[in-house]
Amino acid sequence: MNRTCSDFQPLLVDRAAGALDDDGARRLDAHLVACLPCRTELAAVERALSLAALPPPSTEELQAVSAAAPMAATRWRTDHRERRFAGRLALAVAASAVFALAVPWILFARHATVPPPAAGSAATWKLPDLDAVWAVSSLADPGTQDEAAPELLFAELEEIDFDLE
Repeated sequence: MNRTCSDFQPLLVDRAAGALDDDGARRLDAHLVACLPCRTELAAVERALSLAALPPPSTEELQAVSAAAPMAATRWRTDHRERRFAGRLALAVAASAVFALAVPWILFARHATVPPPAAGSAATWKLPDLDAVWAVSSLADPGTQDEAAPELLFAELEEIDFDLE
């Protein structure tokens, strides 16, 4: 091969594969007439590609290929519906969780702010005399089951002034 043969190297592969355009074919044919090494290389490339060529597809292969496109489209639509449903389900679960947390928070936030008692309000609790409660209650003597007076068991409220102006 001489120096110009390197320019025709890609054209040899295209000719052997059957992908050479008319202009390239004319230039290559003019070169091949005068160049024995390029003719030999073209024959070698055509031989290598013929060994790699596949036989024509059978009728079963053609039917499988023609049926593959509708099956792929059907499967894609099914997958798309499932993904869309899963996304909507996740969105619904997230919205439910936000709602379940937000509603009580909003409701309790309204009632959580209790104003401080007014300056005039006062509540005084009188604690009962525990010795007197113990003396009359049935706890002093477990054998007796008479009931103690309930008013002695609890503290009595003396005064409550709810003046919330």
